Order: sequence, then C-alpha cells, then structure tokens
Amino acid sequence: MVAKPSSLLEAPESGRSTEHARLPQEPPPRKKLRGLANAAGSFTVILCLLLSTTYLAMWAFYPWRPLAELDVPGWIVDFADQVDLMMTKRNPPIVILGSSLTLAAPRRLARPAVYQEEINARSGRKLDVCCMAVPGAIASDQDFILNELLEHKKKPDLIVYTYAPRDFMDNTIEGKINTTPTRKVLTFINRRSSFLPKDLSWAALSQCFDNHAAFIDMVHRHVLRLARNYVCKISGHPESLWEASKHATAPAGADGKASVQESKQEGDSNSGKNADETPAFRQKALAADLELYNRRYNPQNKARIDEQYSHLEQLLSVSRAKNIRVELVGMPVSPANMALLQPGVFSAMQKRLQTLATKYGAGLYDFNTDGQVSFAQDEYLDSVHLSTGGAAHFVPLFANHVVASDNFQHVFGTTKK
Repeated sequence: MVAKPSSLLEAPESGRSTEHARLPQEPPPRKKLRGLANAAGSFTVILCLLLSTTYLAMWAFYPWRPLAELDVPGWIVDFADQVDLMMTKRNPPIVILGSSLTLAAPRRLARPAVYQEEINARSGRKLDVCCMAVPGAIASDQDFILNELLEHKKKPDLIVYTYAPRDFMDNTIEGKINTTPTRKVLTFINRRSSFLPKDLSWAALSQCFDNHAAFIDMVHRHVLRLARNYVCKISGHPESLWEASKHATAPAGADGKASVQESKQEGDSNSGKNADETPAFRQKALAADLELYNRRYNPQNKARIDEQYSHLEQLLSVSRAKNIRVELVGMPVSPANMALLQPGVFSAMQKRLQTLATKYGAGLYDFNTDGQVSFAQDEYLDSVHLSTGGAAHFVPLFANHVVASDNFQHVFGTTKK
C-alpha cells in the first residue's frame, strides 16, 4: 500500500480550521457578566440619584402646615408662625413669651406687630420684637422655647415673659408636659430644620434617622388622607362617623356643634371676628371658661406647681448665664377668674415669683396687683382673653411698662436711635 501524501491527509483538517476561524467568537462568560454588572450598576446609581433628588425636593418644598396638623390641632398650628423663627436667620433682640392671653391683643386689633409698633413708638427705636406666645403654653413650654432658641443660635437681649396663674397650676395637662401642643409644634419645626445630623455621634445619627422616619410617615398619612377626602368628595360619602352624625342631626343653618369645644376654646377666642363679642356670646363663653378654669385650678396639685416653678427657675438661670435680661409680666385676668383661686393661692404665687425674680435679677410686674389699673368684665371675651376694647386698653400700658423697665433701660439705654 502506498502511503498518501501527508498534505492530502491534512488538507480537510486545515479546511475545517479555516472555516472555524471565520465564525464569530463567543465572548468569555466573565466578560458578559462584567458588562451586565456595569449596566446594572449604572441603573442603580441613576435610580439612587433620582430618588435622593426627589426626596430632597420633597423635604424642602412639601407644605409643612398640613403635615403638622396630622398630630397637632389645627388651631394650634395656625399660631405656628410665632415659633418657626428657628427656621430663619432672624435674631430679634426682644422676645415676648406667653400664651393665648398675650396673642389676644394683636388678633383683636388686627395688628400682628402691635407690640413691636408700640414699644418702638415709646422708645424711639427700631427694634425687632418677636411675639412667640403660643396658645396653651405653660412654664415648662417657655423653658423649652428658650432652649430651642439657644439651640438654633438665637440669643435675645431681653425676654418679656407674660404669665398667668394657669402657667403654674394647670391640672388638665395631666403630667404630659413633653407632649403639649407647644412642644409638638416646636418638635416638628425642629425636625424640618435638621436634614443632616448635628454631628457623627450615635445620638445625633439616631435622632436624624428618627426625624426622617417621622417625616416619611407624615407624608404617607397626608397623601392617604388627601386620597380619602377626594374619594369621599366625588362619591358623596361622609369622611367619618362624626361628619355623618353632624349632618344627620344638625338643624338648618347650624354647624352641628352644640357648644364650644374645650380643645378650641383658646384658639377661637382670639380669632379676630367681632361676632363673638356680643353680650350673649360672651356670657355663654364666660360660663364655659369658668368651668374649664375651675378644673385647671382646683384641687391644687402641689407636684405640678413645684414642677412648673422649677422650669421657670431653669429659664431664669439659663437666661442669667447667657446674659439675657428677663422681665416677668402678669397678664390681667378677670375678677371672676381670680375668684376661682383658693384663698391665699395668688399671694403665694406672687411671693414665689418675687423670690425667683430677686434671686436671678429679673423684673416683676403684675397687672392684677396694680391698684391704678383695672379691666372691667366687658373688656374680656370670657374670663381671661381680652376683647377688642380690652386689647386697646392693655397694649399701651404693656408697652409703657416694658420700655420703662430697668431691664429695657439697661439693655437699650435711653438714647434714641
């Protein structure tokens, strides 16, 4: 047998090799996976950036008032402009603290800056005077407000703390001083101003996480509420059992409310509408108010009283350490309201306030003990909130006292600017 040439035997194999060389090569599996990973990584980065930008815009621009109203009564939030100073660069030299008693005058006179206007008119100066009074506030709330001011780098030169007996003996708070409406509003505002943690401590990081979790929860609840309201509106169904019963039982022309709710009494009394200054309305409001204040004053809760005075002392102590002058001013209340206090309670309050004022160098003046000043019952809407006439009587007297006080003169002097 004759052996075939090696070239003939190898030719077919060579042909197959050439054919295979021309076919597209399959990429190695690792390169495929790497390409998919890069694509997935790019999509993830873009998605994260999109979500982060959306959340940042929501945090910055989502309306805060309806969110606050989810957990705080709306009539309280209406006054939140008094305390959102923390979110601005404003740093007023004079801050007025107080409750709805203090807010009654600007509301009734329809002059939001009436205290600033009157103080400047009498002093000849142009001072920024911020009224940070909040409905329902008590002494512990005022202490909390001062701490928040200092935390947000606000340092007034003079604090005018307008107080009333309820600031120290409100039984209806029920020991929950950390969840009062004032604290809820301030806590909400504080959350809105703390997108990033203060520092890298565990406490600051944890607080920042809680703030964002609370914000997400409130937005979620608000969106659900809007959706529910929309569905109820187009379907004609009542939003709640309360709304259903109200429409079912309310007579024509009525709003279904048989009486003024306690939770809104202080806010509504300062609504600025003169319809509630008629004798019939005021008589009804007086009776309801006296019933409420009787529960607030009696029986005396010594632990509550000591607790609130300790907060006042803390406010005075911090103010002195920060070189902030404090003027304590007792708001006028009606004789009917004063009569609800047990014998000796008001004089004991005055004695205790004088002791603290002397200890920390604060000024002390009470409209209820000035024999030359008096307010008639018809100058009140109820037993404590001033009517339009009462407000017009009160504001000039208040401004005169502030400007003439030793604390004001010490800080701002007598030279007009």
